[in-house]
Amino acid sequence: MEILFLLGKSIAYFFGIVFLLVLIYFAVLNLLMFVAKISGSVSMKDNMYNTIDKSKNSIVAFFYNTKIVLTSLSVVFVVIFSYALLSGIQKPIEFEEVKQKRFVVVAERLRDIREVQVVYKSKYLRYCSNIDSLIQFMKQDSVMEISKKGDIEDSLAVARGEVRWDTAYVGIVDKLMFDKKLTAKFNIDSLKYIPFSGGEVFKMGSAKILTGSKVVVPVFEAKAENKQILKDLDRQLIINLNDEMNKKSGFPGLQVGSLTEANNNAGNWE
Repeated sequence: MEILFLLGKSIAYFFGIVFLLVLIYFAVLNLLMFVAKISGSVSMKDNMYNTIDKSKNSIVAFFYNTKIVLTSLSVVFVVIFSYALLSGIQKPIEFEEVKQKRFVVVAERLRDIREVQVVYKSKYLRYCSNIDSLIQFMKQDSVMEISKKGDIEDSLAVARGEVRWDTAYVGIVDKLMFDKKLTAKFNIDSLKYIPFSGGEVFKMGSAKILTGSKVVVPVFEAKAENKQILKDLDRQLIINLNDEMNKKSGFPGLQVGSLTEANNNAGNWE
């Protein structure tokens, strides 16, 4: 749009200058005619009339040719302006469509991080502060599962020793998969990477905070900024989105959990 504005401004300046030069030219000719009348020279007056006629014909021809050029330029200008207008309307629509699709994928990965963090906390009573350590926890650690066999309400079965509790250690991924806590596309090694960012990593941290009821609780957060999720899209539209999300949730991107409040590990999109 700025290019079209500059183009129109340049054309206006050009024809303004041309018109000014024509006015100056005729002013000079009229001055010479006045001088010829005063001097009484017939030949000089005839020469001046001939010069004016030729000038008029030249100027008429110039503006006729210019009209053709202007018509052609107008057609080109209308085509370019129409394209720019349609592009200006279509671009935000396409941006919104791509944004929604990418946000769904990134939100799924943040949910996976949250589920792993919940298991981590159940074992260590705190959240993990490092994404690489969280991945190692998934690969190498395990949690204890206690299963009951028999009916504890059946006193006869209890007396016979038919009711018992079995203890087993289960891998983190196996437990989460069995409990159906992870998304279908879950992959351990890709957990730390922000989708569509070209390999950038989620920013994650953990802390302990004092709640309004004077209770100290562990918290964590994991997040990705819009400039990472949408890095190959229109910069101005990303800036506009950042302003909108800052006003709504205080963070220009997707985030799960918080280091400043106990929000039950909620996502800012939920």
